[in-house]
Amino acid sequence: MKIKCVRDDISAAVQAAQRVVSSRAIMPVLTGVILKTVAENIQVLATDLEISINIGFAASVEEPGQVVINARLLGDVLKNLSAEAVYLEKNGNDLEINDGKAVFKLRTMPAEDFPILPDVEEPLIQELESRAFINAISQVKNAASRDERRIILTGILFDLRENGLTLVGTDSYRLAMRELAARTVEIQEKSIIVPGHALQELSRWGDYQKSLDVYKSEGQVRFVQGNRSLTARLIEGRFPNYADFVPKQVQMTVRFAREEMEAAVRRMSLVAPTIVMKVDEKNITLESNASEVGEAREIVAVQGAGREMEMAFNADYLRDGIGAIDGEQVEMLLTDAEKPALMKSTERDDYKYVIMPVRIKKQG
Repeated sequence: MKIKCVRDDISAAVQAAQRVVSSRAIMPVLTGVILKTVAENIQVLATDLEISINIGFAASVEEPGQVVINARLLGDVLKNLSAEAVYLEKNGNDLEINDGKAVFKLRTMPAEDFPILPDVEEPLIQELESRAFINAISQVKNAASRDERRIILTGILFDLRENGLTLVGTDSYRLAMRELAARTVEIQEKSIIVPGHALQELSRWGDYQKSLDVYKSEGQVRFVQGNRSLTARLIEGRFPNYADFVPKQVQMTVRFAREEMEAAVRRMSLVAPTIVMKVDEKNITLESNASEVGEAREIVAVQGAGREMEMAFNADYLRDGIGAIDGEQVEMLLTDAEKPALMKSTERDDYKYVIMPVRIKKQG
C-alpha cells in the first residue's frame, strides 16, 4: 500500500474510529484500525465486535492495499504532524508515515486477523433528516440506564410505523420519548433496541447536509451517512411498554420559562441531590436541604396552577428533562405527589419527558 492524503482527513477518520476501539480488547488486532484502499478512497475501519465504524475519504492511491495499525499510536502520530500532506507506505511489517519533515515507522498487525465486518443491507429507514435525528438522540439518551445489569434499559428503543419513528429511553425512574417523521421501508409495526453507546457516537456526526439511511439484518443495524457508516449489534429482549409510563389522569398543568427553571434547579442541586417543589397559585418554590451541607430556596413564577401541591424529584433527572425540551416555555403536567410528572414544550408535542417523584419523609 502506498498513498498520499490530507492530514486532517485521515486524522479525523482515525480519531472517530479510535472511539470504537476497546481498551480491553480480547484480541490484539482489535486495538487497531484497518486502513484499506478502495478505488481512489481510503476506508478506516474499527470494531469492538459490538460496534463497527467505517469512514472513507479521498486520497491519491499509488499502490492499493490494506494495513492494520494500533489505533491510539496512529492517532497520536497524525495529530502531531505539521505538514498538510501525509504519505503512507507499507514496507514489510512496517507502515512508514512521512509528512516531509518527520518520518515514523510503525509496526503493523496481520490484516487477515482483523474480523470480517457484518453485511447489513436490508433497508429500514431512508433519507432520515440528520439534524432532527441527532437532536432526538441528544433528547433521549440521558434517560437510558447505565446499569449493565439491566441491559435492555441501556439501549434506545426505535419504534417504527408508517412514515414515523419514535425514540424512547428509560431507566425506569424517568422516560424520554421523541417522535420523528421518517420514510420507513417496512410499513408493519416494528421495534428494535439500539445500544446507547452506539447512538452516542452517532450524535457526534455533525454533517447535517447529508441525510441518514438505516439498514438492518438479523441482530444488526447499520447507519449510513455519506462516506461513513456505523454498525451495531442490537439488544435482544422486550422493552417496557413506554405508553404505560405516560400519565393519563392529569390534575394540574403549570407553565414556566425553561431557562429560568433550569438555572434554578441547577442552583438548588449545589446543596442536595433532591429538590422539593411546592406549587401554589402563582409560583413554584424550589427547596433543597442537606443537614451536613445546608439549605437553599428559590421561587419561580408559573402560570396555570389550579391548586397547591408538593412533590420531590431527583435534581439531575429534573435538569436533564428541562434542558432537553425545545422552546422557551415548558408545560409540567401533574397528578399528585406520588405519581409521575410529564414535561413538554408548550410550542410542540413531539418530545415528552416523564419523571418519577422521590418520596420524602415528612417532618413532625
